[in-house]
Amino acid sequence: MNMSKRKLPGGLAVAEAAKITCTDSDADATAPKYPTVQGPVDFSPMNGVQIDFTIAASAVAVSNEAVQVIESQHAPEHPALQLDKVQGSPPKMVPKGSPAESFMQASPTKVTEDVSALTCNLSLIPKDRWNKRRSLSAIVLAALPIQSKSSTVRRNVVLRDELDECTVTVWGNHTNILNEAAIGRPVTLQRVCLTAFEGKIQIAMPKDSSVALGNTPQTIPILHWMQRVGTTAVTVTQVRQRQYSNECENVLTTLQAIAMQQSTVVCIHGILAKVVHEIVQMKDSTQRPLITISIADGPPKAFLTIQFWNASSGTAELFEQLMHQAVNVTKIRVVADPERGNRYESIGALSKVFNCKNPPLETWWFRPEEEA
Repeated sequence: MNMSKRKLPGGLAVAEAAKITCTDSDADATAPKYPTVQGPVDFSPMNGVQIDFTIAASAVAVSNEAVQVIESQHAPEHPALQLDKVQGSPPKMVPKGSPAESFMQASPTKVTEDVSALTCNLSLIPKDRWNKRRSLSAIVLAALPIQSKSSTVRRNVVLRDELDECTVTVWGNHTNILNEAAIGRPVTLQRVCLTAFEGKIQIAMPKDSSVALGNTPQTIPILHWMQRVGTTAVTVTQVRQRQYSNECENVLTTLQAIAMQQSTVVCIHGILAKVVHEIVQMKDSTQRPLITISIADGPPKAFLTIQFWNASSGTAELFEQLMHQAVNVTKIRVVADPERGNRYESIGALSKVFNCKNPPLETWWFRPEEEA
């Protein structure tokens, strides 16, 4: 059978490639080893030419080094790549407090939406994919009282990540894991899905789902986010002089917090004006301690109240020692409610009240209103 000689890379013809073998006995010790072509030949038609692809593959392997040499000679690198190799300049470090650092911190780490991943922004998941089992990493913001009916017990728990907050209903033994003591701790939910209840999307926990408290690689970025937005505060004077970036939407004074339209975590600066300690009777007949503090700001004069549920013994006395002083109230949950007004609640032991001197604000607080 006559077979046309078709050139392969490296200048070898198919007919010549059929003769090439490489064995341990006759090959140069320094040359690369390639398998000997044996067995029946399978010819396949391609553009009217009969080509033995098995032999051709060996020929390509043999001529691979020659092809690489040719490509390196005829494919010059991009000038920018050559410049980087010559200069070898390291990446610039972003100075602390610079606009570059503020932008990097405020910018999202992803520019695309991954609907396969579950976050606390449940609206990102299309309704036709609600039944898919997913995992969620978040921080426990609140644990509502247990509700019992017949032999079942359930509890609604509020979770939070960098994007939003959401609600999950836990049942049975999970109500003892996600209780008041879990507030402020990271949690991972496994094999959960989504459902709708009273017109709102929330997380459902099938029987084979699981709950685990503790840090994981997925919860570390959430903790870093909460630390940043929940502890960074500015003075009232700086706010009035607009010496801060408007993009820092989580840095609030009392006046700004009142106008919040989205639930988030913030640090609020103002005068600790009042402390009220009481015991509240809950719907499940349990009693829970509640400390309510009032934060003042001005001028113009404005107030808001922050609730500290289940605070440890002696917390009220510590707050009273800071009365009429400028303070930072860190890691406070803002529950946006346009109809009844925003609520401000502590996040377990994460929320703190620190003294933060602000002479102009403290002077205004004690100055008679006739002189203001």
